[in-house]
Amino acid sequence: MARIAKPYTVIKDERDKKPVTKLSDAQEIILNYMQGLEPTKPVKWIKPFKESFKPLAEQKDSSVARLGIFLNPNLRINVNRALSKKEGKYTDIIEMLKSHDEKDYISGLDEIRTGIESGGHNIGASLGTLLFAGTDLVANTEFLSKFEELMKKSRPEQPETWRGELISLMTSFGVPGTLVTKIMERAGKIGQISKVVNKYNNHKASKIAMRVGNWATVGGATDFLVNYEGRPTIYVQPEDTSKLKGRKKAAAEFKNRIKFGFEGAIVGGLFPLVGKGAQLGYKYFLRPVGEPVLGLGAKDCEQFNI
Repeated sequence: MARIAKPYTVIKDERDKKPVTKLSDAQEIILNYMQGLEPTKPVKWIKPFKESFKPLAEQKDSSVARLGIFLNPNLRINVNRALSKKEGKYTDIIEMLKSHDEKDYISGLDEIRTGIESGGHNIGASLGTLLFAGTDLVANTEFLSKFEELMKKSRPEQPETWRGELISLMTSFGVPGTLVTKIMERAGKIGQISKVVNKYNNHKASKIAMRVGNWATVGGATDFLVNYEGRPTIYVQPEDTSKLKGRKKAAAEFKNRIKFGFEGAIVGGLFPLVGKGAQLGYKYFLRPVGEPVLGLGAKDCEQFNI
């Protein structure tokens, strides 16, 4: 009986196989960043309002009250004064209300509150560092270092989601940008040069060039004014000032602000060139989404009473 050499035969598949797709380093960085944008807890906008109608002892979310008190500084000061007198130590009503929460989600109203509060803190830090940097540069003092330490200790509660971070950025850059714009408008009204330019330069290209110049000025001046810990940038690399003191620290601070201003001027100068796209984006996305949310929070705060 003939012996079988092999019980089976291996047939090689000669067809081209598609290579296994591998993520590049850049893709992995982007994916990791996107995964970190959303927290593990869901964000709720309507549920906080439902909780506010329950009896005080049954409420598990007091974010409506916290936002209302935050938007009324006088009320917050008076309540804090009364609580501090009662407790014998400083007591913040917002922190006290938050300590009683038992929710398993993130309140969208808390994101609005923390975004505005952190943005306001960034504005104070930006203006303070600019003021004390000038003093240190002239007198070689260390006011800037002491001021930065003070601002770190008084750092408020930070947002937990990208929504709150966006509000914080809008506050941090929006307030200085509005101030710069108003100053430019007043300067333009009283300046004779702008009248001559507007009279003799009616060409479309000239108008676009003027808009580019105006937006570049606003962007540059705004970015020069705004500088705080963790400030986002697009391509400039600010100098580390954490180990510097006195005049050297002040000089590095001004160098960083000049870099930020240069970046802001370039980015701001591009806005008029893509103005139509920005207008459509605001018309069909930002306005329909943003206005109802902010209007809902403002309406609730008007009805809130303690």
